[in-house]
Amino acid sequence: MIRDIKNYSLRSSFLKGEFALASWESIERVISAANVFLILKFLTLYDYGVYQLVLAFYSLVSSFLLDSIHEVVTNDLSRFLKENKFGNFKKLFSEYAFFRIGVGFITTLVIFFGAGIVSGYYGQNVQGYVKIIALLFIIESCRKVLISVFKTYLHFSLLGSQAVLIALVKLVSFALLIKFNSFNIFWIIAAHVGAYGISLLFMFFRFLALYARQFGLQAGEKTSMFWQILKNHGKWAVIGEQASRINQNIRPWLIKFLINTEAVAVFSLTFGLVSMLSSLVPARTVSSLIPRELNNKERLRFIYANGIKFIAILGLILSGVAYFAFPVAINLILPKYNLVLPYFKILIFAFVPVSGFIILTRTTLVALREQKALFTRPLFQIASIVVFSFLLIPRFGIWGAVGQIAHTNFILGYILYRYLIKVRPELKLESKKLLGFSREDFQFIKENFIFVVRGLMVKLKVIKV
Repeated sequence: MIRDIKNYSLRSSFLKGEFALASWESIERVISAANVFLILKFLTLYDYGVYQLVLAFYSLVSSFLLDSIHEVVTNDLSRFLKENKFGNFKKLFSEYAFFRIGVGFITTLVIFFGAGIVSGYYGQNVQGYVKIIALLFIIESCRKVLISVFKTYLHFSLLGSQAVLIALVKLVSFALLIKFNSFNIFWIIAAHVGAYGISLLFMFFRFLALYARQFGLQAGEKTSMFWQILKNHGKWAVIGEQASRINQNIRPWLIKFLINTEAVAVFSLTFGLVSMLSSLVPARTVSSLIPRELNNKERLRFIYANGIKFIAILGLILSGVAYFAFPVAINLILPKYNLVLPYFKILIFAFVPVSGFIILTRTTLVALREQKALFTRPLFQIASIVVFSFLLIPRFGIWGAVGQIAHTNFILGYILYRYLIKVRPELKLESKKLLGFSREDFQFIKENFIFVVRGLMVKLKVIKV
C-alpha cells in the first residue's frame, strides 16, 4: 500500500484539505488584494476593461486545451490509486500528459503567430498583449498535468502554496514596474505569465520526487486508457467545456458590444469580488474525496445532504458579512470604484449560497461519470446569457447583466439537482431535514469542531498526538 493513502479518513482528509487550502488562501488573498489594488489604482477604468477583455480571450481559447478532461482524468486517477491499480495510474497519466502538453504547445504557436488577426478584430492594437498571453497556454497545460497528480494524492497544502507563490511573484513584479515607471497593460500581463512560469518550475521538481518514489519502477499498462476514457466519458465533457468557457467569457465581450469598455471594467470588478467571496465556501476538496465514497450509498447521501445544508448556511453568513464589510473597505481603499457596490450587494445573495449548491451537485455528477448530463448545463447557460443579455442589458445596462447571472444560477442549480436525483434517487433532499437541525446535525457540528480545534492545537504544538 502506498504511504500516501494509508489510514484514509474522509472527515480527516476533507477538513485537513480545507484547512490547508484555507490557510494558504488567506495569505494568497491578502497578497492578491494588494495586486488588485495596484492594478485598479494605476490603470484607468478603460485600461482595466481592456485588461479584462484580454484575460477573457485567454480563458475562451483555453477551452480548446480541454480543462474538462483534466477533471475526468483526475477522477479516474483517484479511483486507480484507491484500488491499487498503479499500472493503470501510470499509463493514464502518461497518455494524458502527452496529449495535454501537445495541445498546449500547438495552441501557443497558433495564438502567438495569429495575434494580428485578434488585434484587427478588436479594432485596436492589442497584438503585443495577445502574444504575451499566448505563452500561458503551454505553461498552464504543463501545470494542469502536474496538478492532476497532486490532487489525486490529496496534496492540498502544496497546491495552496502555489497560489501564494504566484501572487507573491506578481506583487514583487508590480512593485518593480511601478518603481521604473513601466506599470502598463503589457507588463502587467507579462508579470502574470511569468508568475505562472515560476510556479511551474517549482511544481515540476516536486513532481519528479513524488513520481520517482511512487512509480519509478512500476510498469504501466500496455493498453491505451486515455482515449477510451475520452470516448466513453470525456466526449460530453469536452463539448460541455467548450460551451462552458463561452459562457464565462462571452459576457465581457457582450457588455463591450452593448455598452462600452468602461462597463466591462465595472462588471468585471463586481463579479470578481463576488467570485472571491464565493471561493471561501468550503467545497474545494470534495471533488477529490467523493469518488472514494461512491460504493457507500449511505455515506454518499450523508455527505451530499449535510454538505448542501452547511455550505448554504455558510454562504448566507458570508454574504451577510460582506454586505456590510465590503462597502467600508471599498470606500476606504478605492473610493473611485464605489459605483460597483449596488451591483455587488444584490449579486452576493443571488450567487454565493447557490454556487456552493451547484459546485457540490456538479462534483457528485462528475464522480458518477454523468458527463452527458453536465453537457446540457453550459448549453442552457449560453442560451440564457445570449437571450437575456440582449433583452436586459440594452434596457437596464449593468443591472441587466446582474439579473441575467442571478436567473441563470438559480435555474442551473435546479436542472443539475433534478438530474442527480434521477440517477441517484437516494440523494433527494428532504426539506424538513434541510431546513431544520436535528440532534445528529448538532453532534456532527460538535465532533468536527472538536476535530478542527484539536488539529489546530497539534499544529501549534499545544498538545501532542
